[in-house]
Amino acid sequence: MAFSYQFSDNMTIDWLVKNMPSFLFPDLSKQQTRITKPFMGILALKGQQPVGLILASAENTQTIYRVHSFLVHPNFHKQGIGNTLLEKLTLIIRQRGGQKIEGTYRGHWKYVPAIKQLLRQHQWTQPQPQLVLANGKVNDALTFFSKFGKPKSTFSFLPFTQLKNSDVDYILKKQTTTQWFDPDLSPFMAKSSIHLACSFLVKLDGQIIGWIVSHQLSKDLNELTALFIDEAFRSFKLTHLLIRTAFEKQVFFGIPRFLTTSKVNGNAVAKLMRRAGEQSDIFCTTVFYSCKEL
Repeated sequence: MAFSYQFSDNMTIDWLVKNMPSFLFPDLSKQQTRITKPFMGILALKGQQPVGLILASAENTQTIYRVHSFLVHPNFHKQGIGNTLLEKLTLIIRQRGGQKIEGTYRGHWKYVPAIKQLLRQHQWTQPQPQLVLANGKVNDALTFFSKFGKPKSTFSFLPFTQLKNSDVDYILKKQTTTQWFDPDLSPFMAKSSIHLACSFLVKLDGQIIGWIVSHQLSKDLNELTALFIDEAFRSFKLTHLLIRTAFEKQVFFGIPRFLTTSKVNGNAVAKLMRRAGEQSDIFCTTVFYSCKEL
């Protein structure tokens, strides 16, 4: 059975959500407000019928490319389409001067064995756990967090609705001079979708020592995207209190569901969410990372 393949380097998220929603895996529509640049992609066709799609984008250096979505229609599995899509994408990236291609998958996905086999065939690295992803009803999360009790706090919590220019200047200056936090934990990413009332600065004696930031992805879903506490003040209780405070505010605003994504190694949020997944109805899974040097 013959298939054709079409390449484009100008696939916008709006066009994809409107015209190719069933070929987005994972579902990128939840990030629609945060994706600004177009994807490069290859569409597999049988005649005029789409049967597979792979999407990627370049990092700012144009040397590292990330696969964001990869799907072959179930009726066309085991016909070499996935292998050809990845092969063609890799060739295009190499021709453009790319030095590395990378991607992630989630441990609960049905087709993990097929994904791992495809990565081995294309000589990608052995997948390694990278992130813990949790989601569920925010009331279920609060039921879990209430088991710890609510510790007395000597810290003050300032919602982002009250954020001052002096606060922003302090954070940016300290980051510039000391590399205070991992750039992934910046409180200022994707500003347009930050839920200001469900995001908080943490202060001690008037000095900023951390924050928790959330982004509203839809009417029903809020994502906790960044939790940072200065190394001198890190503790399980403060992490727990920050998350609990954000969830309580989310309930107040009537947003029923939550999502958290946190790094695996030594991350307090990841540890808490794994425990929550074991002891409640919160769904929790591990995200694995793999790459290939070109």
